[in-house]
Amino acid sequence: MSLKKIICFVAGVFLMGLGLGVCNKSSLGIDCLGTFSSGLSITLSVALSVSNSMVNLSLAVIAWVLDKRQVTLWSFLGPLIHSFGIETASWLPFMPDKALLSLFLCLVGIIILSFGNALSIAADMGKTPYDALIYGIMAKTGKGYVWIRGILDLFWFLSGTLLGGVWGAGTLLIMLLSGRFIERFRKRIVREQNIRQ
Repeated sequence: MSLKKIICFVAGVFLMGLGLGVCNKSSLGIDCLGTFSSGLSITLSVALSVSNSMVNLSLAVIAWVLDKRQVTLWSFLGPLIHSFGIETASWLPFMPDKALLSLFLCLVGIIILSFGNALSIAADMGKTPYDALIYGIMAKTGKGYVWIRGILDLFWFLSGTLLGGVWGAGTLLIMLLSGRFIERFRKRIVREQNIRQ
């Protein structure tokens, strides 16, 4: 395990959180898994941080059952780094007061979180619990990342909405765009790695 891979993973997961935090700053909603976690926290009457930890632990266990190679110690450290990225975004001083600015901010957040997600995957040190689940399902079904992520995002969104979770237009944008952006960034990063080798 090289220092470069560790830095890529940590930076990638931090950027995922930062991007999500920027999306949250737009006041247009949170990601689909966040919608589910917020709905679960309401249903179980527990703090959002508790329900989020429960969800991530469950995803890591399911991913481990599907494909043990996807889950490492870093899979469990990832959510902590991710949370720090979200908290960092909360310190940013801007709050948009116009719909167009909110939309722009949300799109910037989606680009940041997608790049960070792709960087963490490319580090190849194990994956965050959600990505570990996606790659575990990919290994079993042979389907692509965008397709699997889209189905899972839709599942989390619908389940979270039924549980009374928080969502908005930004949630739908994240669901529609992030999988495609992540896959494009990942391919670009892999291509750059191959060129440098």
